[in-house]
Amino acid sequence: MPALIAKGATGAPGRTADPGMAALSLLGGFRLQMEGRNVEVCRSAQRLSAYLAIQDRPVSRERVACDLWPDLQPTDALARVRDALYRLRRVGTDLVEGSGMWLSLDERMHVDVRHRWHRARAVLAGGGGSHGPGSSPALDELAPRPLLPTWDEAWLAGPRHDLWLTCVRALECLAQDRADQKRFLDAEVACRIVIEAEPYRESAHLLLADVYLAEGNPGQALVTVREYASRMRRELGLDAGPAVAFVTRSIHRRSSVVSRSVAAGP
Repeated sequence: MPALIAKGATGAPGRTADPGMAALSLLGGFRLQMEGRNVEVCRSAQRLSAYLAIQDRPVSRERVACDLWPDLQPTDALARVRDALYRLRRVGTDLVEGSGMWLSLDERMHVDVRHRWHRARAVLAGGGGSHGPGSSPALDELAPRPLLPTWDEAWLAGPRHDLWLTCVRALECLAQDRADQKRFLDAEVACRIVIEAEPYRESAHLLLADVYLAEGNPGQALVTVREYASRMRRELGLDAGPAVAFVTRSIHRRSSVVSRSVAAGP
């Protein structure tokens, strides 16, 4: 099973994208660009470049052949690999680095999947905080986007799930960090991006309620958890988890304490 790469934004730490090199986009669909212009390549070349883009190390030709053409005899599958390499090289530059039997993408190429994976992993490793220039990504850099959504490929299943989940968790981590910094708007937006991507994700709804409580809006927090609980019953026939009931009781208790304090006066 391919492993999603966890290196720098362009594929290797310390490297910067070469403007003359290709840019490969896999989020939302396949797109290959050279010097800002779209380049059309055949499906086998698309599959090979996409496969190599989600690897964390060079891959043997035999492994590529087995994963991409599992229904063919080994010699026929290897022939497909050679043909795909030839078609990629006709684009005008060596997009694929090959040393004997090992294949990898040119490390100077900008790949959107690698960039997003790197940014999400950096947020999780740093607890959502900023640790230097450029280390705090914009929220849209972490928004979950489907990896080649129209492709039905067995080798994509694991990386597709891992990337999506990593982005979701990074956004929740970022939301908590922004709430701790009293940057409540950013925290709310991050929570809502997660909820839009995964409407039944309880942790995101509870985190959003915590954000509202932190900025002094218990009513909005209560509406958030009640709407989530109602949606779970209406659409899934399930009761929300015990944490939702606990948060609801906590909001009511907090509101009661505040009301009594106001009634008692100074």
